[in-house]
Amino acid sequence: MAELYEQRWQIETNLRHLKTTMKMEVLHCQTVEGVLKELAMFALAYNLVRLVMLQAARRQDVPLER
Repeated sequence: MAELYEQRWQIETNLRHLKTTMKMEVLHCQTVEGVLKELAMFALAYNLVRLVMLQAARRQDVPLER
């Protein structure tokens, strides 16, 4: 149970970080299709940044969380 709680905490922290850093508090599109596209672009950009972070962490031989 504690492990699941820790995973949930990490997910919520990442979502809050995503919304804050990428200015996602307010979505700007007015249609469902537009909102879905906007969310997809945010997800793509975020994952590309995380990929670069992972590569840098591996290159430096440090944990990704650092």
